[in-house]
Amino acid sequence: MLQDVRLTLRMLRRSPTYAGIVVAVLALGIGANLLAFGFYKALALSPIAGVAESDDLLIIGAGSKDGRVEDLPFRDYEAVRDRTTRFSGVAGTTLAIYSVGQGADARRIYGELVSGSYFPFLGVKAQFGRTLQPSDDAPIGAHPVIAIADSLWRRRFGADPGIVGTRVIVDGLPMTIVGVLPPSFHGTIVGLDCEIFAPFSMQPRLSRGFNAIDTPGARALFALVRLRSDVSLDAARAELAVLDAALARDRSADVPPIRLTLIPIADWPLGMQTYARPLVSLMGGTAVLLLLTVCANVAALVLARCVERHGEIAARLAVGANRTTIVRLVLLETLLLAVPGALGGLGLSRLAAGLLLAGQDGVFNVRFYFNSGGSSVFVFAVALAAFSAVLCGLAPALRSSRVDLASALRDGGRLHPPGRGPFRGALVVAQITASLILVAGMAVAARSFLAARTANPGFDASRVTAVTIDTQPAGYSRAASALFYDQLVHTLQNMPGVESAGLMRVPFLMLWDFGRREFVIEGQPETTRDRLEMSFNIIGGDHFQTLRIPLLAGRDFARTDDASAPRVAIVNETLARRYWGSPDLALGHRLQTPEWTTGARTWMTIVGVVRDIKYIRLTEPPTPYVYLPFQQASSPTMGVLMRGDGDRSALLARVTDAARAIDPSVPIIEARMLDDITRLGFAIYDVAARVLAVVGAAAAALAALGVYGSVAYTIRQRLREIGIRMAIGATPSSIRNRFIATGLRLATAGVAVGLIVVMAAGRLLESVLYGVSATDALSLATAAAAIASIVAIAAAIPAWRASRIDPIEVLRHS
Repeated sequence: MLQDVRLTLRMLRRSPTYAGIVVAVLALGIGANLLAFGFYKALALSPIAGVAESDDLLIIGAGSKDGRVEDLPFRDYEAVRDRTTRFSGVAGTTLAIYSVGQGADARRIYGELVSGSYFPFLGVKAQFGRTLQPSDDAPIGAHPVIAIADSLWRRRFGADPGIVGTRVIVDGLPMTIVGVLPPSFHGTIVGLDCEIFAPFSMQPRLSRGFNAIDTPGARALFALVRLRSDVSLDAARAELAVLDAALARDRSADVPPIRLTLIPIADWPLGMQTYARPLVSLMGGTAVLLLLTVCANVAALVLARCVERHGEIAARLAVGANRTTIVRLVLLETLLLAVPGALGGLGLSRLAAGLLLAGQDGVFNVRFYFNSGGSSVFVFAVALAAFSAVLCGLAPALRSSRVDLASALRDGGRLHPPGRGPFRGALVVAQITASLILVAGMAVAARSFLAARTANPGFDASRVTAVTIDTQPAGYSRAASALFYDQLVHTLQNMPGVESAGLMRVPFLMLWDFGRREFVIEGQPETTRDRLEMSFNIIGGDHFQTLRIPLLAGRDFARTDDASAPRVAIVNETLARRYWGSPDLALGHRLQTPEWTTGARTWMTIVGVVRDIKYIRLTEPPTPYVYLPFQQASSPTMGVLMRGDGDRSALLARVTDAARAIDPSVPIIEARMLDDITRLGFAIYDVAARVLAVVGAAAAALAALGVYGSVAYTIRQRLREIGIRMAIGATPSSIRNRFIATGLRLATAGVAVGLIVVMAAGRLLESVLYGVSATDALSLATAAAAIASIVAIAAAIPAWRASRIDPIEVLRHS
């Protein structure tokens, strides 16, 4: 075997161009599959970096009748922790957004509020100091400590080895850093790089006045659990059902009912996995198609090389070698080429992953992290190399080992020309079919992205700022915050060149629902009252005018709707029509919701109805929505909206300068235009279009290479025939058209099969498309025309060369 390896390497050194092309093409196909596998691994196989067997983690949350899974109330979490026996461990966590620092230097950092069992449960140890421990769980509010991520330690604290014991201001509260976590750990919210971890016992002091621990029914945290080795998932769910029934009996009548729901971490709605899964499926499907195209292309090259080695193969068979030996040598050659192809694919996949995650700090300083590396990716690369070697080499090897030895030796070792048989043509047709599918996907995704970019979400984000300000690090109370924002909006409204200005707590199209509360509608049946949860936003100033959201009935909020005035609300058209039949009939009715900090229930009168918009995602169905005035439901963190004339940087500068003129100590967390932020809402369509554009272009290029090689090889095999035809009067154009027709016949077959596959399986693309069908006729026609044109050009180049040969020279040397 070692002798065969040496011989094969010597022969490959004599054909560096062939070897280089095969390695490069295999690297492209293997790299695409490694990229898709890496992201699949990050979402499902080992989603939590730095945690062993993280795919075994399960989530217990509060299930609702509409299928949502949200945080558990704190008492329900305690019941899961203390009254279940089917789990080997229980820990609690929830997403937290912290303001770190004081005054104008404060910055927003994403992290988690966790139970003391969180790090021991996950098996994560600190690289400096300690992690949070169960002793940090009690008493409530008595442990102002945090553990920080390695990335934050390096970026903000200069990798200071003496950082343990340092006090920092978090949400206006002095907190002591007790440990730095290992570089491999990024939290348990899949896709998000969490950098600060605080005890959940500090939640009442860190959450701007809202006490989720002592407020009955308030959403607090999710439970992370692992099954005991001898317990099935069904048994765990049965135990939770018994506990759920007991908790339901103990709940007071004014606490909304929930259902304890056990789900895999891959289905946890708090992470990116549910949003990114369609994209990863798309990447996987396109990568497999690209790899098949690559293998068909390489198989054609291997077949051509086997024909060039006809003398060697005939000689080996003549001296006693059998077919198995010939097949082994061909497969060994493809395997030796697939190994560097796999290594190149590893490099390409890492480069592509870095490019996909580049510029990740764009929206609200969110830092994304996907656990897409590790030994499993290397193992998968080895498996792909072996698979590719067999797929590329087996059929050509078997075909080339079938030799009529007497005829081959009599003709100088000539084999039966594969170019005239069906096998090589089938390889080219397969390449064209896969290319048509990918190019059609590229065309459909491009139209989808354009449709998403030009879609009307119900509001106009153009020329509107979205400057996020947080007054808490500057020591503002809720009342003082309301006065600050009122003064800022009033200042902006009176500036020359400003059309309008307003406020909003949560931007639209952010993919996650950051604002959701239980609402009670006056006069509704009891069964409805206790089960109504709706999304809401806190707004102010000329919010609707700034975003050009039409008011359908009633009035807008006024400056007089302050804390001393009766509580009011504005609802959207869907809510008005669902419960009262029309926008006009909704006016004067009342809603009730728990007050944010105290939990006290307050009745609010509906004073206006506005048109529906897209709140979370472009594809969401019409959903009820409630707007609350910032003077009555004030939040220290608000986004300042201003529509005006001038370039983008000038508009942002006017808002930030106005805020600093009022109080320079108030930190400006983020200064961006609203259309930059809402772009996140159609990011999936953008990425889908980019992925399919790259893969489709690569597949089209491979199809062109395959057709070019097939036609060129056919011409080479038929040079004597061409010379004879031209000698007896055939014109160059007739020779040229003959071989172009060969390419077009292959294109016709490949396009026909590809269109059938797209029509049958196009629905698999629907999850990443917007406003266009996967079988869109214009896109399919464009793809078919593009592939046909590429194939015609690829066939025309060797055909043109064939038409220019000198028949006398050909016949002299034949």
